[in-house]
Amino acid sequence: MNALRSRGLKVAVASSSAAPDIMKMLTEGGLKAMVDFAFSGEDCAAHKPAPDIYLKALNALGLTADKAIAVEDSPTGIASAKAAGLKVLALKPRHGEPLDQSAADCIITRLMDVKEHLD
Repeated sequence: MNALRSRGLKVAVASSSAAPDIMKMLTEGGLKAMVDFAFSGEDCAAHKPAPDIYLKALNALGLTADKAIAVEDSPTGIASAKAAGLKVLALKPRHGEPLDQSAADCIITRLMDVKEHLD
């Protein structure tokens, strides 16, 4: 996140989780101040895999899909971001069952790897 902010990039969270859960995660992770917008599954009538939440985030950020990247983990989230026209980086889960992330443009193992895909 620091690398994104140091480049002057905006950050939005587009999660299917409930708003209080998103805020808790951002606060506990020390990321709340680094996020410009946070959207929950409650913010859109159509849920992932519909592109609505990503389109809402793009609108709030003032960006077109070709100027943004989505980081996702689930196949449903990947489908949602792709339907919105975004390049998708899939974050490989550290634990649990492997997920089918084959629809993503790239699979990364750490969030820090995002900065390698910014240019």
